[in-house]
Amino acid sequence: MKYVPKPDLDNPNVSKSHPLIDLAFLLGGVTALALIALFAFQKFGERLVVLLPAEKEAAWLKNLSVEKEFFKVSSHWRTERELNELLNDLIKKTQFVSPYNFNVKIVCDETPNAFAIPGGKIMVTSGLLERLKTKNGLVFTLSHELGHFKGRHHLKKIIRSVGMSFFTSLAGFESQSQALTLVSGLLNLSFDREQELAADLLAIELSKKYFGGLNGASELFEVLSKEESLSSSIPSWFLTHPHSEERIKVIRENSNENQNEIEKYQAPGNKSLCL
Repeated sequence: MKYVPKPDLDNPNVSKSHPLIDLAFLLGGVTALALIALFAFQKFGERLVVLLPAEKEAAWLKNLSVEKEFFKVSSHWRTERELNELLNDLIKKTQFVSPYNFNVKIVCDETPNAFAIPGGKIMVTSGLLERLKTKNGLVFTLSHELGHFKGRHHLKKIIRSVGMSFFTSLAGFESQSQALTLVSGLLNLSFDREQELAADLLAIELSKKYFGGLNGASELFEVLSKEESLSSSIPSWFLTHPHSEERIKVIRENSNENQNEIEKYQAPGNKSLCL
């Protein structure tokens, strides 16, 4: 008769479940703990980084030339000068107070976009300038980026990126690292949407002060909405930015009865900006 050993059910060191199930629970627990640690690190880092005086940050990063290393910058000095004159006029008329010495740069990219980078730089793509036809839309765009600086959003994004890189490097297994990246990425989307909406609200406030009303302020999102045809069916909580239609609705809800004039603006074409 062949001997078949029986499991020692009375031994507390012997699991009654399948080893693969135990492994799945172990990996799930490690991933959950890593996500909790990542979330705590990012929240603590975001609270800590805003304690850094904006004056010191502006002084340390004022000579940062990241745009020359990572972007193709337009040399169309006349348009760049016009944008900076408009930004300075916006800051003066709205009495926007900030320690940053703001500077607008044009990025040679056909994708309509604008973004803020550390040191007070506001980057506007040639593709966006080519599509914007009014001064109202341009002022709202610049005001939106000022909102990101006011909320110190650029520093918070750096903290999240550093935390993400550090914790994924500790994940050990590639599959676990991918899962950690995916889940933590979804957790971070809400923060990005909150930042975008906060920047929108400041842009609404500054546009009202500058023009007296919000007529023409939605042009930026009307332009972006044309680029969202592929993502329009995706729920907004899967996107880093709210849908443009949602943002246009917010502008309309905050508009007053003052119907300010829409002022035309025409930048040179994309080819002229980026020869």
